[in-house]
Amino acid sequence: MQALCKRIISIGLFLSVGLLCSSSFAMSFRCNSYVIDTGMHKVELIQKCGTPASASYRMEKRTIRIKKYSDLQTYPRLPNGTVVEVEKEVEVPIEEWIYNFGPQQFMQLVLIEDGRIRSISDLGYGR
Repeated sequence: MQALCKRIISIGLFLSVGLLCSSSFAMSFRCNSYVIDTGMHKVELIQKCGTPASASYRMEKRTIRIKKYSDLQTYPRLPNGTVVEVEKEVEVPIEEWIYNFGPQQFMQLVLIEDGRIRSISDLGYGR
């Protein structure tokens, strides 16, 4: 019975590691002999893969929280120098690039935010 439990646990661990590995590969792809991964700068992407088959661009508004020190003019009820968290709206440039490597490989959708690769998705076979 103990041997069976150990075997089940071993299989579970093996499958868990496999899932972790496969999910990390979903965020990368090969282009020529290079691995393209999230976090990479778009200049590196162009150097390694060339220009995309198509590209679109948009600006997206986001609310971020920042910490700053209070001053008596802005926050008269707080002691000067108190750390305050405030929300600020910023615009983030978003680019969507599609790489088409032909009918034998999946096309890749590369989402670029503020100059860096944010995510990579398979789109299906190319043309």
